[in-house]
Amino acid sequence: MNTATNTPTSTATRTPTATPAGLLCADVNGDGRVNAGDVLRVALRIFFHRPYEARYDINRDGVINVADLIAVIRQFGQRCRQ
Repeated sequence: MNTATNTPTSTATRTPTATPAGLLCADVNGDGRVNAGDVLRVALRIFFHRPYEARYDINRDGVINVADLIAVIRQFGQRCRQ
């Protein structure tokens, strides 16, 4: 509340947003937030053709590819509920 004008003030807060239906939370490193570490891990998984691990298959199509990397980027900054 702004006491000088007696009007409410707004405070910006970042609330968790819903993960799109059918997608896993893209927090592949388990720190609770989708960030650069997650983007890097998925990108390296694709680049080095590592064996399949379900946690990197964000769109659950059975393949870890650029579509999963895009999904991570779209979720960047979100918090994930465990």
